[in-house]
Amino acid sequence: MLNSESNTPFKEPKQESSTNFNDSLYSPSDISTSVCYCNGERKLGGLEVQCSGCKRWFHQECFKDLENFGGLPFMVSYMFCCRGCSPENKEKWNIRSTSYSSMAVMALANMTLEYFVKQYGISNISSIKGPNPFFSIDQEIVQYMDKNWEYLSTTPKRQKKTWHQTILKILQKETELFLQDSKGCSFALKEKDLLRIGPMHESILQSRDAAEREANSLQISEQQIYHSLNLENFSDGPKTRGASKRKAATSNNGEGLDTKINLNIPLQKKAKMASEFATVTINGQSGIDFPFNREGYRYYLVEKDPNILNRDRFDREEVNNTRAVQIPSHIHRIVIPQIVTLSPNDRANQLILDADNLTLTGCDGYSSVRATHSVGHGKWYFEMEFLSQPGDSHVRVGWAQAFSPLQACIGYSKFSYSWRSKRGTVFND
Repeated sequence: MLNSESNTPFKEPKQESSTNFNDSLYSPSDISTSVCYCNGERKLGGLEVQCSGCKRWFHQECFKDLENFGGLPFMVSYMFCCRGCSPENKEKWNIRSTSYSSMAVMALANMTLEYFVKQYGISNISSIKGPNPFFSIDQEIVQYMDKNWEYLSTTPKRQKKTWHQTILKILQKETELFLQDSKGCSFALKEKDLLRIGPMHESILQSRDAAEREANSLQISEQQIYHSLNLENFSDGPKTRGASKRKAATSNNGEGLDTKINLNIPLQKKAKMASEFATVTINGQSGIDFPFNREGYRYYLVEKDPNILNRDRFDREEVNNTRAVQIPSHIHRIVIPQIVTLSPNDRANQLILDADNLTLTGCDGYSSVRATHSVGHGKWYFEMEFLSQPGDSHVRVGWAQAFSPLQACIGYSKFSYSWRSKRGTVFND
């Protein structure tokens, strides 16, 4: 287990054990990762959409119900439902409002693909593993977005050029999506695997939810100002004879409107934000929305156990029953990852985990992450490599039980033990 007290990228290689333990004996079979109705393969550069239900990708040419469908590859602001996930057994497509951040992601993804095709050819782009190219904000990014505006945005193109500065601020601010060169004039897409660009990408979801939270806070602030100034009492004047007297009498009887701030402000229902879950890949199955473990709650990925007797009877009941029922737990089993990595959900939600689940970047403050597998006996050890670390920071590494809090340093409670990189201090409770 590791806890972070700084912006420290962390690399954990494969764990080793001095005891003979075969993970494959306890691991389920690989989960199907079929693509589209045709059970084909992903096509980099082709127009593909991801189903919000089954998380599978579908080719444009394989659509059954959507006609005259077009657009650019790497779209992220939409909601698509395939035939298998739709209650009406019909494909559904809804466009979501597009933010400047989503527009920049789509633009840079297409520009990156065009660059690789031009440099290496269309037949070799799937084997490219180098860094993404940087593009000039003024000469390339803005020009590309201006040329393809109708494919990138759901709003008409603005006549004023003020959106140029807005795009620059977005590229500088969204460090989880974009990379900036040393001069600050060129930017690149941080995600190296272009096949992962889609509406379920974790960084894109977090950026979208942050924008929605900001919009909701502005709306609530406007409502607070409206009530505090008692603007609802302002009108064009009494419409009938004696209306002002009746209004004054109503206020004296306590039936009028209260002018206190925050009174009668409608509270919106808390939406499920991307910071509450991670979109991960486990045993070949991608696009899983995995809730983060937190105090009092632990979440496990399960699958149906094929070894259960009379399992077909429960499947028939699940299909034929239209009302909400509790899922029978005895016909499911926990999915155990086939290799030891950092846990995609047993970590503090502010920690940034790479796609390989082996490299972690910490944030300011105390936060922790655990591995996917636990140990109970034998002699075990693990190794790590610190890629970069500020000089005034330190990191704790050690062992922790499941009850150890994630929003705290290791050794904070009696359920964890740690060693600190600064002066080698040992911590426990």
